Amino acid sequence: IKTELIKRLSASHEKKVKQLLTHEELGDRKPSQFLRHLQDLAGPSVPEDFIQSIWSNRLPHNIQTVLASQTTHSLEQLADLADRIQDLTSSGTIAAASCSPHASHQSDEIAELKKMVQQLTLKLDEHTRASCCSAGRSRSHERRRIPPRQRSRSNSSYKRYPVCYYHNRFGAEARRCVKPCDFKNAENSKGSR
Repeated sequence: IKTELIKRLSASHEKKVKQLLTHEELGDRKPSQFLRHLQDLAGPSVPEDFIQSIWSNRLPHNIQTVLASQTTHSLEQLADLADRIQDLTSSGTIAAASCSPHASHQSDEIAELKKMVQQLTLKLDEHTRASCCSAGRSRSHERRRIPPRQRSRSNSSYKRYPVCYYHNRFGAEARRCVKPCDFKNAENSKGSR
């Protein structure tokens, strides 16, 4: 009976240690509560360094970083420090979570504005295409009706620029001329000055 009890107790102890290694996580507990839980599971026969190693590896990364620099503190002091760090970081998380409804409202507004801009862009593209196509058709009809040599400039254009484009650009060497054009008159008035 004695040997059977020792086997069962040692098997349950091995089971507890195995559970320490594989299954236990911090969860909602404070780091000090998690440490006490690990110590209860391990019992007095498991070395403190081993428990500390398992405990610190299961903590959040930001807490692990701070605890790694604290080499002179006892395990209980490290647990208290880890609790304070968790309290500080969780209050920052709560503050960030309380701001999130406002941020989600803004992201909804931004998405709605993007949708409106996209719709306006599509309407503008349609309008531009429609006006280009109709203008292109009307211009092509005009080109067919008026022979190219009979084109002339409008009166408003003539009043602003009495010399046609070709004479303005090429002077006396111009090979073309668009009527009305006062090139000869402009030439004569320059010479008389």
